[in-house]
Amino acid sequence: MTILRRLEETKFLVIDTETTGVQPETDRVVEVAAVAVKGNRLKVAFHSLIDPLMPIPPEASGVHGIADWHVEGKPTFETIWPNLQALIDRADVLVAHNAPFDRAFLPPTEKPWLDTLRLSRHLWPKAPNHQNQTLRYYCKLRLEGLAHSADGDAMVTAHLLILLLRTYTKLGLSETLADLLAFSESPIMVKKMPFGKHAGTALEDLPPDYVEWLLREGRDLDRDLRHSLQTLFCS
Repeated sequence: MTILRRLEETKFLVIDTETTGVQPETDRVVEVAAVAVKGNRLKVAFHSLIDPLMPIPPEASGVHGIADWHVEGKPTFETIWPNLQALIDRADVLVAHNAPFDRAFLPPTEKPWLDTLRLSRHLWPKAPNHQNQTLRYYCKLRLEGLAHSADGDAMVTAHLLILLLRTYTKLGLSETLADLLAFSESPIMVKKMPFGKHAGTALEDLPPDYVEWLLREGRDLDRDLRHSLQTLFCS
């Protein structure tokens, strides 16, 4: 089975998208890139600007630098999708930095996803933060390519993936794809409160009544934060 394949034999496909916004229900992809990774080898497998068939909001262009005139005459997503799907079909696992975002903008697939954002939080807890471009310089990657472009970000993520896999392997953990995915999705202990009136406070120093209220009322509470609060205050 693919999911039991050893990591050095696993075919990873790193995907990055740039979009008109952050709502998959109403926004569209304007650029997509894919980089194939196996072992220490990587190769740009796909890249295209895409006509979203809707105006690109200025605030989105301000992030990725893609404006309406850049995508005029470019293929639609439906046109490029068969080529990208063929790459996905040949991969064992799809990879993205903050995978839920990119996954939401692509058609459903049965392939598993690996989130390098979660994996980096597990393996590199001392990084200043775990944004793609911060880790690029934290790991001293000397790469060309613009930040917040699909091809530039996909290449950064591909290089980070190789380094993350090396770190994971050095821990002596089981080296099957299934075990890597389980490790990545396992709870991450949060150290400081990330929002609200106690933002920046160490979790263990939070008032117990505030924690009780947060666990009771915070229905959309991040799963890692919920796990961390329950571990500290409910065990």
